[in-house]
Parts: sequence; structure tokens; C-alpha cells
Amino acid sequence: MVFFYRLAPLVLSILATAASFAIQKDSVRIFGDVHDSSGAVVSGATLDIKPDCKCSDCSDSKECKCCPPQVTVTTDSSGHYEVRIPAGNYTFQVRNTKVKVAVGSEDKNVNITVQ
Repeated sequence: MVFFYRLAPLVLSILATAASFAIQKDSVRIFGDVHDSSGAVVSGATLDIKPDCKCSDCSDSKECKCCPPQVTVTTDSSGHYEVRIPAGNYTFQVRNTKVKVAVGSEDKNVNITVQ
């Protein structure tokens, strides 16, 4: 019984690490900064990241499980944002500025200048 209690934390640690790798494998870290047209950082900017996917693209268009959900993130006091999203094509939008981004299997830096 004592052996079980000593082994349990190790098993839980291994499972947590495996879960972490599984999450990282299916998503990519996207990060960057938002600036205005003068080059100043924009803190507190709301960035909408919408997948360029339609439910009709999925095998079951009623379920729409192949399209990832839209993600909204807010920049910090330095104008920086960071988010994990699945690979795919997205439209990044801050205010009236839209940027098309192809997200592959590698982390990507996407800086945006707001007009």
C-alpha cells in the first residue's frame, strides 16, 4: 500500500506531461504585437481570430466539428498578445484592420498595424 502512495505522484506527473504534449501537438502558439499607424503600441486592443472555414466544408455540416471556434484575445499593456490555436487559415481583425494568416505546424509571430 505504501508503494502505491509513492508511485501515484509519479504516474500523475507522467500523465500530465503526456496530456501537455497532446495539447501542444494539436495547436500552435501565435503571438505578436498590435501598433497604431504611428508605431505606438495599442494596449487593451481586442483581437478577433476567426477561422476561414465554413460548416459546409465539414463532412457533417450540421455538427460543424471540423471548423475551430473563433478566438478573441486582448493585448496587454505592451500591446502584446499570445494564443494557442489549431493549424488552419484565419482572419485576424483588430478594429477595421483585417489580416489573413495561414497557420501551419510551427509557432508564428503575427504583428498587426491598426489603420
